[in-house]
Amino acid sequence: MKKTKKQKKEMRNTILEQCVGLDMSALGTEAVELVSKDASFIKAKIIFAYKPFGHEIPFVKKLCEKFPEKEFYYPKMNGKKMYFRHKRPDLIFVPAIAVDREGNRLGRGRGCYDIFIKELRLRPLTYCIVPECSVVDKVPIEPHDVAVQKIIII
Repeated sequence: MKKTKKQKKEMRNTILEQCVGLDMSALGTEAVELVSKDASFIKAKIIFAYKPFGHEIPFVKKLCEKFPEKEFYYPKMNGKKMYFRHKRPDLIFVPAIAVDREGNRLGRGRGCYDIFIKELRLRPLTYCIVPECSVVDKVPIEPHDVAVQKIIII
């Protein structure tokens, strides 16, 4: 377990270094265009999202503006536990620093989304939007990790 945590930390640092200098605004615009054409997103009415920061593609605000008829919810924290004000999403956008082609993701490091998704009775679609520099051959995983179902690579 300690070895996996160390591997994850090293991978986070490597990916963040590789992705320095990207035009995040342009990537955000491209992400909105790709998501806007996705059939599952089009059908979704209730969407759980996150507020991107730093290395994450800033697409959520633009998506909310483009689709005001959809309900977007952001996470709240109660200590170490994450929750949303709504109980049944159709789709969850999950943040990632790195992702592999099987949908295993390396998140921010606290496991909040993994724990939250595992606790849902009905599993909604889970999406991850990342730049090309965030795609790796294999993300080290732990028993609590939950893979995403769809990866959109910009």
